[in-house]
Amino acid sequence: MQATTSPKEDSGLASRSWTLEEAIAQLEDVAFLPKAQRHVNVTDVAKTIASLAYESGIGTDLLDRLVTVIVKSKNLDQTTTTNLVKNLYPSERVQLGIVAKIACALGPTKTKPSPATQNLLLRWLILVYDGLEDQSYISKLYAVLFDNLDMISLRRSLCHILSLATRRKHVKPFRIQALMELIRNTGDEEKELMGLLRVFKSYYPEIIVGETGSLRRRATYIFKHPDTEWTAHMRALQENAAKAAANSAQRTFQVVRREGVKRSRIEVVIPSVQTSKVHQGYASLEELRSVRDFVQKLDKVQLPNQIASALADPLVQKYLLLVENTQATQRMESWLASFFEDELDIISSGDMDTSEHLEYVLYLLVGYARFTKVGSSDSQLIVI
Repeated sequence: MQATTSPKEDSGLASRSWTLEEAIAQLEDVAFLPKAQRHVNVTDVAKTIASLAYESGIGTDLLDRLVTVIVKSKNLDQTTTTNLVKNLYPSERVQLGIVAKIACALGPTKTKPSPATQNLLLRWLILVYDGLEDQSYISKLYAVLFDNLDMISLRRSLCHILSLATRRKHVKPFRIQALMELIRNTGDEEKELMGLLRVFKSYYPEIIVGETGSLRRRATYIFKHPDTEWTAHMRALQENAAKAAANSAQRTFQVVRREGVKRSRIEVVIPSVQTSKVHQGYASLEELRSVRDFVQKLDKVQLPNQIASALADPLVQKYLLLVENTQATQRMESWLASFFEDELDIISSGDMDTSEHLEYVLYLLVGYARFTKVGSSDSQLIVI
């Protein structure tokens, strides 16, 4: 999977006349038809999608539609499917529903995609693992993934993604026994299994030590990233998409909030923007709907209940950047200090499952600091 080689030169003229959404719609129309009944060349459509995806990435909704076609269609040839999967460059964080679709597509039955396609999709999950909306969601699919280790064609990718997702709670005696049985049955082809077994061993060394001779003889197997250039290109596309979205938001000043929409388990660690008490003559940030509102009421804005909401809300960030409110800065630093102390206590206790909250807050904090040009002594201490 070469990230540096664009599929553009092979896409013909189609990419000049179709948008990505139109090309995916074309694919949806023909992917489930026998070749003789198609009114367009599906290979050209796939090349167009690959070219456009490589250039700009694929938004969440279109990515979901494209993955649906890949896992459900029985009439796409393997070359076309491979070209599509190799160019599934998400322009945003990958939603959990897409991960679930791929997990449900695994298995040896005839209703599933081909083993080659399943392996490509698993490899893609590894490539985008750091860009998942919630990495802990893989933990919920652990049993599904582990139960497919019998499929030799999927074993390398499954062992890799399981090694990323494994936590102490996943290491069960029946899984250890199943893994060691697979190792005994595979002879000299067990290096990925051995790598996963060593991950298990890191949690419960007393259960596994001495059970297999090959475990002592062989050097440690390290799971290597399958394609760093591909992932680097994906990140570049996502950064460009984020910058474009930020520039668009600054030009239009359209306030879009997700009131009433359930936030993910990680997102809820950041308070939402709420102002419960607004003094007479003042306005809350939630009331502002235009540049005119913002300018007219800039010096009459009531701070939200939780100033930490600025970490995830562009409008609060704009306000803090312009007014340079000392009280707001102190409140932000106080919230961060309390949060970091709690996270350090959790890490010290050995419960690493919650470290994703820390990663999420640090990710937002970097964006906040870049936008407002304001740093926190607490955040600097943590990063150092």
